[in-house]
Amino acid sequence: MDRKNKINTISLIVMAGFVFSILLHYVRGTYMGLPYPFNTFLFRPDAVFSDFLYPYLGNVNLNPYFSGVPSLRSSYYPFTNIIFYLFSYLPQPHIIMILCFVLAFVYFNRINLKSEDKIEYFSNVFILSFLTYPFLFLIDRGNIEMVVFIFLAVFILLFKREKFFAASIFLTLAIAMKAYPIAFIVLFLDKKRYKNALGILFSVAVLEFVSLLFHQGGLAANLNHVLSGFNIRNDRLPYIGSIIYGNNIFLQRGVSLYTLVKLILIEQNQIMNIDMAELVRIYNIIMGVLFTILSAYILLIEKEFWKKVMLLVIAMLLFPYISCDYKLILLFLPLFLFINSTKVQKSDLFYVIMFSLLLIPKDYFFFKWIYSDSLFHDISIAVPMNILILLGLLLRIMAEGMEIWFNDSVRGRKETCKN
Repeated sequence: MDRKNKINTISLIVMAGFVFSILLHYVRGTYMGLPYPFNTFLFRPDAVFSDFLYPYLGNVNLNPYFSGVPSLRSSYYPFTNIIFYLFSYLPQPHIIMILCFVLAFVYFNRINLKSEDKIEYFSNVFILSFLTYPFLFLIDRGNIEMVVFIFLAVFILLFKREKFFAASIFLTLAIAMKAYPIAFIVLFLDKKRYKNALGILFSVAVLEFVSLLFHQGGLAANLNHVLSGFNIRNDRLPYIGSIIYGNNIFLQRGVSLYTLVKLILIEQNQIMNIDMAELVRIYNIIMGVLFTILSAYILLIEKEFWKKVMLLVIAMLLFPYISCDYKLILLFLPLFLFINSTKVQKSDLFYVIMFSLLLIPKDYFFFKWIYSDSLFHDISIAVPMNILILLGLLLRIMAEGMEIWFNDSVRGRKETCKN
């Protein structure tokens, strides 16, 4: 598929998926009179923007870890708490953040979807800017992921242009906000930019330490709290720790492999027989091993830049034991690269379909015996579907890369023998 066909096909599928979902939820909500979650593919309507409002309120006085109100206690890193604190000086801070994100997101779509056909160009930018599930879910939640995405999008743009120092600044800011972008350091290792990689790690540590100095409660207490993993099992909202460590029928609405593991345990009626703390420990070890293998594959075998970024994004989505749906916005990073890749492959249609499916709402069927972090039965078939699609993408990319590597090795040996 050429660039134009990629863009138009993805836009068509996204548009069709969006319209179908809107009609489905309209019929369920208006004609059938069904309440949440049947009347929307977003989160609880009464919890709109709460991902911003709760940590924002918890950081007004920069005492995010020991607030007297459990729901206001932060599970963010110190630098992110400083960002929330700075927002307190702005009027309607969540609106300003959303507006900045929307403008930046539209800009990224514009520069990546350029077309000589103005009508086609406008429609594609509009559809992929405003009608995808990750974008709408992220806006609905009001999560600080918006800022992280902007940093990462700028990082990818600069890295692709080989402006490594500038790129490292934006990656540093993203990692300091949420740790998972640290996976992108593999790209610097791939370019043998070891000083940049070490500089990023050092800069993140300095940013977090300096940020802690401004937190109330003392440096030692705050540092111990961060190093303890924010005491997530017992602190903040009790059901968040319960979703991860509890022998119960609560799941996170997200794309973590841990969510799939717990879903299977619930389905098999084995959840009560498992030591969940031990399961998390084993899960983290396995994910660490898998990321090491994935990194080795990227460094030694994979040649295409968009696939390297895609594999790292998949790891950032699947491997953490907490990975909410709004993180699917990260798919736009490899999507832009894939669309603009000049290499034509027979598997392009497969990637177009997989990207498109990840960008549309798919809550056609709900598991009525499972609760989510919304405290409702809103875990749908979309949860395992998204996870399995991401796994399918990972395996397909690696299988193609291994096949090319094997064929090149055989060809190289034959040429050596001839010489």
